Amino acid sequence: MSRSRNRSKSPGRSGTPRLERQTSILGSEWRSKDVRNAQQDISAIIKMCKLAKTTFVDDSFPPTPKSLYFNGVHPMRTSRQHESQSKDEKVYQWLRPGEFKEPSRCQLDWTIFRNPKGSDIIQGLLGNCWLLSSLAVLAEKPSFLEQMFPLNEYCPTGVYQVRLCREGTWMLVTVDDMLPCGKNGRLVYSDCRRRQLWVPLVEKACAKLFGCYEALVAGKCLEGLSILTGAPCETINLQKIKYEDDPDHELIWGQMISASQAGHIMAASCGGGHMETDKQQYNDRGLLSRHAYSVLDVRLANSRRLVRLRNPWGRFSWKGAWSDESREMRESGLRDELSGYGNGEGVFWMDYIDFIKFYDSVDLCRLNHDWNLAKTNGALPSVATTLQHMGVLTVFAPTEVVVTVFQKNNRQRNQTRCLDLGVLVIRCNDKTLAPIRHTAHSKRQLKSFVSVSHLYEPGMYLVVPVAFNHYNCDQGMPTKQQVKDCMPAFTMTFHSISIVNVDRFYLGRHTLADSLWMTVHESGQREDIRTGCSVYRVSGGWSGAIVAIENRDPEQYLQIKYDCMESYNVVATRGHLTTFDSVPPLHRQIIVVLSQLEVSGGYQIGTSYNHLQTRDSKLSYYGHPGKSNVPPISEAIAALHSPRPL
Repeated sequence: MSRSRNRSKSPGRSGTPRLERQTSILGSEWRSKDVRNAQQDISAIIKMCKLAKTTFVDDSFPPTPKSLYFNGVHPMRTSRQHESQSKDEKVYQWLRPGEFKEPSRCQLDWTIFRNPKGSDIIQGLLGNCWLLSSLAVLAEKPSFLEQMFPLNEYCPTGVYQVRLCREGTWMLVTVDDMLPCGKNGRLVYSDCRRRQLWVPLVEKACAKLFGCYEALVAGKCLEGLSILTGAPCETINLQKIKYEDDPDHELIWGQMISASQAGHIMAASCGGGHMETDKQQYNDRGLLSRHAYSVLDVRLANSRRLVRLRNPWGRFSWKGAWSDESREMRESGLRDELSGYGNGEGVFWMDYIDFIKFYDSVDLCRLNHDWNLAKTNGALPSVATTLQHMGVLTVFAPTEVVVTVFQKNNRQRNQTRCLDLGVLVIRCNDKTLAPIRHTAHSKRQLKSFVSVSHLYEPGMYLVVPVAFNHYNCDQGMPTKQQVKDCMPAFTMTFHSISIVNVDRFYLGRHTLADSLWMTVHESGQREDIRTGCSVYRVSGGWSGAIVAIENRDPEQYLQIKYDCMESYNVVATRGHLTTFDSVPPLHRQIIVVLSQLEVSGGYQIGTSYNHLQTRDSKLSYYGHPGKSNVPPISEAIAALHSPRPL
């Protein structure tokens, strides 16, 4: 994704070697390189197959149960059934184009694309609506869809390469055209009308990417858009989410209008997420709950805010206000201007008020630029150490940069828990890299990736990925080997309008604490609890909470008991939900980071505290004579939780 330049490994401030610098390059240049590689790879495979007088069979993803299911066994079958070859097996054979039994006769030749449309997609028995809905949305921009195949012509040898972006890294996935079929000879999983192969081939490439077809069950449209396009993606929540602020629907309308005018592609989730939905109630209105729709247009017409959507199924349309036969459409005189004749193809207009009532969120994919791309990799240790990597972004001219941090996502049945991922951007000194001020930050969420977009001025910026729910700091300082064994990997990508440089560094000892403090100080809720003393807290959109104390008094200590025992489904970086701290004069301290533990189910943050000012540095009043911090701030978290001078 990026071009590397060799440079001397001069030491940073802490003596840690400076690592490789990357200069961003245009995505189109990177794709051209992939096209050249694909031509070489496919030509070599075709040549070998011709010599062997055979068609291509991908041995790395063979036509066997191993490629269908985790562990090569259907999830609904017992071992005894497996031995007896159950008659209920859905996939009976693997067939190539020309061998499929089709529902109706077709005189067309097989091809990859034939003027592709979202309505061409036919979902099979696999529960991967998230992927197919993403494909349907991308079909609104056929030129981008076709870029997924570096060579998009039908191949009689049966070898294809699909270009996918996994966790920020572009990959060429080689597949054959042997596809899972039932006993009747029809495709079991996805299909595509008019003898096109793009849908089942993309589905097979994604299955290979994650290990098997079963790995594609369940997901979010946002993930699909990221995999298919590699472009910056984000979710706009339309509904109130517990422990977050109410959505600003005026701001959201402006975001959607701007996105539509900029040429972004959008998918809207109907009745999904945290919404309580009545399936029949949605159906009566012509909507499908738990279903993704393409957003085709967002427009202000005669002072009415309207959203145009497409059901990827190509049928079953909205029956309410501004639908084709509605009173609003008939009496407005706007039918021709709005092209209000699409109900038969699953296309319809809705009033924005109805839209935010029935839809949960909008996934936005920014395909409007030929972005400059750069990326770096690193790891997130389970303690506050200097082993963690961060990026240093160098901006030469005012430009927009979208920073995205991906955590490893295997889509396995027993996948390890999701990290509470976030990213902080801090303006730093161009020479010493010392943090200066907060610039931008993402939300901290239990998702496969998070991102933040910002318009940067020239200069240098620390880009600090964070995650805390895997901390294990109440067990003392782990050994170096234990730290390495619990270091989840991340990939950080940079999409920019102009060229930027990205360096990878190791985190300085106090960089994490200083970056968090600047973020909390800038974005958190402040409460002045005593003269010269304040509590700062960020919680909404942070999958938990971060709490910091500022003691501006020049002589007295601030002693504080912070009680989070009324919280659930959260873990604390201090190892305990009740903490006692004595913050020295003219110091500040991150006293606790609370993080959501499990994705499923909600979480709750319940806090209370009391405090006093004293010249005594010890916690005698709170029953801990001789101690300044309870639980003690161990070496494992000292770099995060020790008091720092103002």
